Order: sequence, then C-alpha cells, then structure tokens
Amino acid sequence: EQPQTTAEVVSENGEVVTTEGEQVAVAPKKAEKDMTESERMDVEVQRIKKRMLEINDKIENYNKTNEMIDNLEKNVGELERKVNY
Repeated sequence: EQPQTTAEVVSENGEVVTTEGEQVAVAPKKAEKDMTESERMDVEVQRIKKRMLEINDKIENYNKTNEMIDNLEKNVGELERKVNY
C-alpha cells in the first residue's frame, strides 16, 4: 500500500508538521524566551516553509485560472467567427 502524500498539515499546538508526505517532529510550543537559538530557528524555518507552500498553492491556482480564461477567450473567438459567417 502506497503512503498518502499530504501537501501540508500543521497542528496548532506545534506537535506534528507534515509536508509533501514527510513527517517532521516538532517539539511542543514553548515560550519563545525559553527556547534555544536552534529551537527558534526551527520554528522560523517551519513558519517560512508553511508560508512558501501557501504561496506556491496560490501561484498554481493563478496559473490554472489563467489557463481557463485563455481557453474561454479562444472559445468565444471561435463562436464569434461562426456567428459572423
């Protein structure tokens, strides 16, 4: 059985982050003042990774929408030619 690929799942308490089928263990959230520099950097990396995936999804959606608009414009152009002849 193939493992399912998950785009991204982030639990609010910071326990598990799943990105593109890989699971990354994340320590439960601590107060930032109690974190080591390494832990703070890990939290920041996860935040950036999450934001990057959100932006990539929006870009993909934008490209699909543009492709649909191009196809609609092409279809309208063909219909106009048929109506005019």
